[in-house]
Order: sequence, then C-alpha cells, then structure tokens
Amino acid sequence: DSWPLQSTEFARGFDLETHLKAIYGEGGGGDEPESYGLFAHWVDTHVSVPNATKPFLIVFGDATMHPTVPAGQIKHVLGDSWKGDVDSIDAWQRVASKWNTWFLRRPGGRPDDAVGQQWAKAVGKQQVVQIDDELRAVDYAMGLIARTWGHFGDFKENMLARQDADKVTELEGRLAEVTPRLLVCPSCGATIPPEARGRFSCGY
Repeated sequence: DSWPLQSTEFARGFDLETHLKAIYGEGGGGDEPESYGLFAHWVDTHVSVPNATKPFLIVFGDATMHPTVPAGQIKHVLGDSWKGDVDSIDAWQRVASKWNTWFLRRPGGRPDDAVGQQWAKAVGKQQVVQIDDELRAVDYAMGLIARTWGHFGDFKENMLARQDADKVTELEGRLAEVTPRLLVCPSCGATIPPEARGRFSCGY
C-alpha cells in the first residue's frame, strides 16, 4: 500500500466529517494476513487520551494479521527506530488493557476459524463480534457503547425513529449475546474488568 496507515485528530461534528473526508481510500485488498499489528503498535506508542477513562477502540475487519510487525516497517511507516520486531498479539493485548477494544467482524466465517481464534487471543473472545450486516456496522458500534454506558434505551429509541422495529429487535438481541460477562472476585465481590489478563490480584 502507498498509504498503509492514516490517522486524524480526535473530533466531533463538522470537524469529524472534514477529517474523515481527508482519509484516502486506496481500494484493492484481497490479501491476507493484514497489518493490524502495525496499527496496534501505533496506538500503543503514539496515541494519547489523558482525559478519557477506558476509551473505546472499535476495529472493523475480516482477516487475520501478520504475527509480527517488522522493525523495518515501523521505521518506514512511522519513522521510529525500534529494537527488533514487535509481536502483533502482544501489541493488541497492551492496547486492550488501556482501551475498551472490540473487533467487529464482517459477515462470513466462523468464530472458531483462524480469524476468530487470532482476534480472540488478541483482544479477548468476548470482544469479537460477528455482525450479520456490514451496512449496520455503525449501529453495532454505537449499540456497544450505549450498552456499556447504560444508555441503550435512548439508543434504541433513536433507532426506532429511523428503522423498523424488527431490525431494532434483531440488533438488540445480537448485542445481548456479545455483551461481556462480568466475573466476580471471590474475595470482595467486586466485578473483574473483562480485559484483565493472567492472574488478577485483589487489593482488598
């Protein structure tokens, strides 16, 4: 690709529309694996959101990723000198520890195939969402955010104003299936963050 990684500043409203229009779509595609690991490394090392608490990061895709990000690619694309290659799964796990990360998978494939297994390892099995209609990807993303923030009722009401009830019910049911199951600490009874990995120590 001539433009393998493009980004903008965070924005909303008219500014967001302007930023999105500035992104160049190369087209083509069809190759696999893809360079999702490079994006994860960039987020991990270059993106700062000091005023946000567990911000959302939602990826839309349908392919596996290269297992490693070559140091030469990091230098070529990001301009950073890096000691050795970067493990893509490790990069995504670091990102997922700081961001509420979801992978929205385009229609096709199975949860237990190579794509599903690799992304489950990268961001957590409960964070991989198999969507049924890619034209509704934004609805899925906004629904996940609304449910997490406890405003799904408002989101549902907004959807009913522009979509028929059957479509809204279908989406609601699908999101209910993928909402992370919260684990409870046996010592203090508090919920354990879904992104917690390895041994989780209770502070009480």
